[in-house]
Amino acid sequence: MIRFALLLGLLLTAAVAAKSIDDKIDETSKSLSSFDRNYASVNAKMAETAKAILQKKRTVLTQQKKIASLESALQGKAATLSGAKEELITLTERQETLEANRKKLRDDLADLMARIISLTMIQEDNNTLSPDAIIGEAVFAALNEQTKAQITKLGNDYRANEAALKQLTEKTAQLKTDIASIGQEKRDLQKAKRANEMALGDLKTKKGRYKKELQKILAQKSALKQTLTQLHIIQESESQKAAARQEEQRNEALLASKEVPDVRSVGSSYHKAQTGRYRGSKTIAPLDAYTVLKGYGTYTDPIYKIKIFNESVSLQPKTPDAKVKAVLNGKVILAQETPMLENVVIIEHADGLHTIYAHLDQIAPTVRKGKRLKKGSVIGRVNDELMFEVTQKNCHIDPLQMIK
Repeated sequence: MIRFALLLGLLLTAAVAAKSIDDKIDETSKSLSSFDRNYASVNAKMAETAKAILQKKRTVLTQQKKIASLESALQGKAATLSGAKEELITLTERQETLEANRKKLRDDLADLMARIISLTMIQEDNNTLSPDAIIGEAVFAALNEQTKAQITKLGNDYRANEAALKQLTEKTAQLKTDIASIGQEKRDLQKAKRANEMALGDLKTKKGRYKKELQKILAQKSALKQTLTQLHIIQESESQKAAARQEEQRNEALLASKEVPDVRSVGSSYHKAQTGRYRGSKTIAPLDAYTVLKGYGTYTDPIYKIKIFNESVSLQPKTPDAKVKAVLNGKVILAQETPMLENVVIIEHADGLHTIYAHLDQIAPTVRKGKRLKKGSVIGRVNDELMFEVTQKNCHIDPLQMIK
């Protein structure tokens, strides 16, 4: 009864664990679906790694579910095996007893057969009808009946012993099969665990690389915000600064976590940039041919669940060493190399409008602070990705609203 209760408890625990894993698999699958739908909003350099991590996480969870199932089955069979081993010891002892009984039965049967033959010979030699002879004949008849009964009983016992031996042999063979099956399941479980550990190691490596890329993006955002503040292009109130600091602290805490966090919602510290709407005429794009890698607006990182607001867009040129052009007439107020944003050019335009061009591989030699540029003037070149941002009167603007 105690063993049954323990086994029931193990099965219930395994069922709860399986349900939890199923929920996590479902959540990760939904994250992957959402990731695919919002792929254009994801930083291109991180997209492949982020998706690989989510897929690996789902694989690991699936493996954990299989391991939980194997462990549940193994625990059940372990309980059966424990009882079977005890039974095997008992049956083995009984087998030895049955063998001894069978030998004794054979000896007793041989002795009885000898007595029957002796009694038969005595009866044949007894030709007198004396009182002693009559008494002897009665005793012989009674003894004969007793002997027959003993022979019958011995025969029944012998057949019962043979049946018990056969049953014992079959149980022993089945037990050996069960033990072999459990052993194979143990080996399969160990193999699955090793594969799971390798997958977790691979996930840890990808997570480390992804973490560095995410930290770089956050550092770039912070560096650009500081530059725009120093140039008095964007100014924040004290409450906005406090919200931004709270957001940075939360992000740092998430990035410092040892495991990939399982967070269903982002924190309330998320700081959204003040956004305006561009109301001027459409103008040219900074690149002749490009692909939008990262759009303007909110992006929730699928791994650490960090909510980021993209104040800029990332454009990938379709040709190497592509020319980057000023989108409007204006005056250069910054043209220099920075630690986080590489080469940056900021141009001031009419009506409080500013355009920012970052991650340039090089700045055109003629472009310098104070230089006035015409729309379409080449300000530099880029190979991989151009970070393009627009502000107007202390607000951020979706750059894609102003270009054709």
